[in-house]
Amino acid sequence: APSSEAAPSPEASSSPRIQVVTPDTLAGRPKSTEPTLRKLADDMVRDLRSSVPQATGVVGAFYGSADERDMVMVVAASTFVLNPTGELDDAVKEISGELSVKRLTSIAPGPNGGEAKCGDGESAGVPLGVCAWADHGSVGIIVMFFSSSAAAAAEFVAIRGQIERKY
Repeated sequence: APSSEAAPSPEASSSPRIQVVTPDTLAGRPKSTEPTLRKLADDMVRDLRSSVPQATGVVGAFYGSADERDMVMVVAASTFVLNPTGELDDAVKEISGELSVKRLTSIAPGPNGGEAKCGDGESAGVPLGVCAWADHGSVGIIVMFFSSSAAAAAEFVAIRGQIERKY
């Protein structure tokens, strides 16, 4: 006989839970253990945590090597985001000043959805490719040093996919 229990409705389950992580390698680049960079990453995590107090997790790390002119910085938070577009604009505004990011353009966010933008920036004379994303469960920023917006955008989906885990 058919069960009298109703199947759980899809509405009953909340949207996917998201965890942000910093894997040992990111798009082939090893995580940096350089003390100055680790301190910088810790500072960014602290800053993001204070600007997103309801975050369930905040991570930050550097990958690759400045000597090889192949370095990437990531900082991300898992948090409920009611308005991804607004959250993305806030995140970008915060870093735009520090990294003098110009010409932000929307890019395809990839399979994790939400909103994503990339732009060109500069820090201490070093060209940067900066991308940021926001969806209903996370917000994050990827900075590629010695790079450009186009190069960062080309790797954005792969890098974000290694940082943002849905479960």
